[in-house]
Amino acid sequence: MQTTFDDVHIPEGIIDTLRTAVSLPLFCPSACSSGILSSESSAGVLLYGPPGTGKTMACRAVAKECGVRMLQIQSSTIQRCLVGETEQLIASIFKLARRLGPCVVFIDELDAIFGSRDSGKKPVWYISALTEFMQEMDGLRSADFNRDKGLIVIGATNRPQDLDNAILRRLPRRILVDLPVVQERQKILEHYLAAELKSDDLELPKLAMQTRLFSGSDLRHLVLAAAQNALKRSVNIRWKRGGGTDPKSAVQSVKPLPICMEDFKQARKEISPSSAANHKLLEEMRRWGKGERIQKDDC
Repeated sequence: MQTTFDDVHIPEGIIDTLRTAVSLPLFCPSACSSGILSSESSAGVLLYGPPGTGKTMACRAVAKECGVRMLQIQSSTIQRCLVGETEQLIASIFKLARRLGPCVVFIDELDAIFGSRDSGKKPVWYISALTEFMQEMDGLRSADFNRDKGLIVIGATNRPQDLDNAILRRLPRRILVDLPVVQERQKILEHYLAAELKSDDLELPKLAMQTRLFSGSDLRHLVLAAAQNALKRSVNIRWKRGGGTDPKSAVQSVKPLPICMEDFKQARKEISPSSAANHKLLEEMRRWGKGERIQKDDC
């Protein structure tokens, strides 16, 4: 893994919380040999927020910083139709993580695996898989074993309100990774434009103001589209002038032009914020994080 916290542009408070929950017990095992730190495991961490805000990158960065291995699990990894197969896969994942320990087990799209039991009919494997996961996390024997082996479970979701209560209880430290504010958006733009030629008219503070509701992933796509627009201006292509359709007619050796505000203006016509269409869901998620009760009429 090459990702570090220098690549993850999220608030310092989130990074500090992750380091406290994950890095501190791994860096200072002797300091956790007495009191409640020795008798209780650090349980798990839930990262929740809109898509593309850096939840996966933050998990990779904390594993990189600690120098530990990371197992990234997705719903397709463990969901199986045959009775008993899903439970065996969950047990195998934890067994492997303990063998590799210290290890971070990162479960992406957690709601796709362990959605609430109240949200409708569940497949036949669901209850037994949920039970197996809970036993592996904090069973009578597994809790101490996980702590001794340095096993940390981090889950990520875009829909925390849909998670089963039993899963939420085992992920007590819940961190909202929200959309970047204007200062963070400017830092993200600076990061992706660091190696690019930039025109004198490129105003990043102004661009950061114009990209409200853009996630870090959205901004990456925006910079990519702007860079492609600058490249298109640099290359003398016949099809651009209407003189042909063969892309090979482009000049092979070109001098790239700097990216300008006009390139971003064109890019914004094609790249829109992914959270704009789900603004109501975003507000619901923020209210959930504050502990506010969500009425069914609000859903």
